[in-house]
Amino acid sequence: MKVSLSRQTNQALTRVEVLMICVSFIGIVLILGILPIRQHPKDYGRVYTDVERLHEFSSGIKIWAGDHNDKYPMQLSGVFGGTLELMNTPDAWKIFQVLSNEVSPYDLVCPKDASRPRCATNFTNDLKNKISYFIAADATDEDPQTLVAGDDNFLLNQSPVTSGHLVNVTSPTQLEWDGHRHGSFKKIWFTKPKKFGAGYVLLADGSVQEVTDTGLTNLLYNSHAGTNRLFIP
Repeated sequence: MKVSLSRQTNQALTRVEVLMICVSFIGIVLILGILPIRQHPKDYGRVYTDVERLHEFSSGIKIWAGDHNDKYPMQLSGVFGGTLELMNTPDAWKIFQVLSNEVSPYDLVCPKDASRPRCATNFTNDLKNKISYFIAADATDEDPQTLVAGDDNFLLNQSPVTSGHLVNVTSPTQLEWDGHRHGSFKKIWFTKPKKFGAGYVLLADGSVQEVTDTGLTNLLYNSHAGTNRLFIP
């Protein structure tokens, strides 16, 4: 009787091979879990500056406007998804809810705003008291130098502005910065350096500028609106 030898080898995996596959699989899962943190650092502890946060907001509101005939939310009725009817009410802050698909609650808190040390976790009513930036009710994309948003650390007639109200600024000299959040020191001759109030503002052209009281006055004077209406969240 002739014995035939099979050339087929045993394909079963050894315990060592199974262990190596399991370790590799776990490693891949861990890497995939770490990647989102590397791709989106702002959601995991990176300290963004005012400039970066306002740039994020600028991108968001421009994307929204691009989907709505180049109109900002405060220019459109609620029928069309805007907040026009809310701009003279305490609910004007809901303009930021309208932008929930374009911006993050993280982008709406100034990193130096001690009164709002934490950002909101969502766009429900939790957001209402966690916004550091004003919104200009009459902002338009047609005028590049129009104020759109910015730090809300204002003094109106030398008194802090009240949250939840639309401030009507008829004279730019009425409005100045409260220096407790931002400011710069300037030495005049041999006197002790004096701290001047300052703040960051977003213009319709997408630029973010740090301006002093004088710069703020110039922006308000150059506005085409006789009255500048700024909503303070």
